[in-house]
Amino acid sequence: MNNLLAQIFEKQLKIFFLLACLIWAVTTFGIWKKYDWNPSSMVGFGKEFAFKNWEETPKNAILFQGREGDLGAGYDGQIFYYYSRTITRGDSNWPNGFDESYRAPRIGYPLLISIFGFFGPWGSIFGMYFWNVFLFFLSFFALRELLSPENKALSFLYLFNPFSLNSYAVLVSDSIVASLVILSIWAFHKQKWLLFLFLGNILMITKEPAVFFIFPLGLRALYYRRFNHAILILSTLGAFLIWQIYLAQKFPNWRAGRLMDFIIPMEGIGKYLANFWTDFSRETISSRELVKSGSRFPLVLFFVLSFVTLILGNWKKGVEWKLAYALSLLLIAMAGYFYYWSVYDNVSRMFLYTTLAIILAKNSDSKLRIDILGLSLFAILLLYLFRVLIFSRALEFQLS
Repeated sequence: MNNLLAQIFEKQLKIFFLLACLIWAVTTFGIWKKYDWNPSSMVGFGKEFAFKNWEETPKNAILFQGREGDLGAGYDGQIFYYYSRTITRGDSNWPNGFDESYRAPRIGYPLLISIFGFFGPWGSIFGMYFWNVFLFFLSFFALRELLSPENKALSFLYLFNPFSLNSYAVLVSDSIVASLVILSIWAFHKQKWLLFLFLGNILMITKEPAVFFIFPLGLRALYYRRFNHAILILSTLGAFLIWQIYLAQKFPNWRAGRLMDFIIPMEGIGKYLANFWTDFSRETISSRELVKSGSRFPLVLFFVLSFVTLILGNWKKGVEWKLAYALSLLLIAMAGYFYYWSVYDNVSRMFLYTTLAIILAKNSDSKLRIDILGLSLFAILLLYLFRVLIFSRALEFQLS
């Protein structure tokens, strides 16, 4: 980061921290306001999915309406909610309409939510808010301890990260994963081995991109022949393997390669750019439709900037985080159009892992130039706030 900006951030740490808290609060209340100040609006309950799981649906929750067959225009937050309710009940009656092979491996976030589920359906919703906010701000301070004194200002790229905010705004698991990655690495560097094992195991059953950071850490331990560290890191796969074995027994049609159905190399970016150019060339398109179509274009630019930054870095320093950086970019490049690049919220959250890898890589490689990337992150944050607070309209809904 620019030295002057870094000095300003560090001198005004409390002010910028409060500003970040304010941004998260304004985003929260801005969404609630559109839906009669109802906190369930960020969970993303779809009418059809809610009707299929009516006994576990909170009373007076916002149910988004949609076309028949699309689960009432709901979003992924509802999946984690209903999944957590199954865990709270302590049975194996999965939510109706639940995709076991795709969703069931990601038990970490619902497991955390289920702790609050004993207070009822609204307790589960509170848990979704609690873990997103608590872990994000806790991981910010852990990240500052991981960064060298001259690089502590990099933590503000995480604090004002639009992709974490986007994940929180729809109460899904990506921000949880990023927070747990930081906390796990912190515990590892502080030699708090039991805490590392606990956090690492939760992390590995939360979402697959966690391996982008744990795997390189293990390779580094092997390279320096720290075999005790390598075994410890390998042990974070314990809960993951046990859960995979259970799923294979529970669901005969389950397969670990299910996620590959969503991976189509460069199809997502290519098709998005083609569609955006078509929309841009149309004479009859409204300004609102054009803005909606172009909302993902800054993400394409950020992807290109991230790639250029990576290849210009010094691969002799921070190799493990450069590898995490490369893997996160590869994930974005391979993401298909229908499930990812066609929806802003879906593809935007994937960049969270890239941002985290950039910060860790920069901490190891002082010659890595990320000034433009940092400025572009703040620009994307402003555009996101415009999108969620001003541009986006309330969807049709009803109360449960």
